[in-house]
Amino acid sequence: MDTKKFAIATVAGSVVLLLTGFVFYGVLLRDFMAANSAPGVMKEVPDMAPLVLGELCIAAFLTLILSRWAGITSFGAGAKSGAVLVLLFALGLNLVFYATMNMIEAVAIPADTVVNTIRMCLAGGVIGLALGRS
Repeated sequence: MDTKKFAIATVAGSVVLLLTGFVFYGVLLRDFMAANSAPGVMKEVPDMAPLVLGELCIAAFLTLILSRWAGITSFGAGAKSGAVLVLLFALGLNLVFYATMNMIEAVAIPADTVVNTIRMCLAGGVIGLALGRS
């Protein structure tokens, strides 16, 4: 695998994840998620260093899957793959969290799953596009 291409795709995907996370969780669903999460769970101001590092790790994970195992090199294929992968993962994780922790209300499960699916769809698309460029 081309290290430069992998790095570019990972950074591009993490930028998409950071921007869409801000738009969805920081602006559009801020009050909804706060109302449907355990009190005190959400920080008023996120700690940016671990947030950026976390999004980079998620983007690298998706880049690895799309490049090494799926051979994806287009926006459309990356978007579809990213959406399917995270739909199953986010729904499963949200259901396990709901079953085992007092973190979220049931009404937040579909919202969080849909938002994460949209975010990973867009990130997967950008990663696929970056991987397709030579």
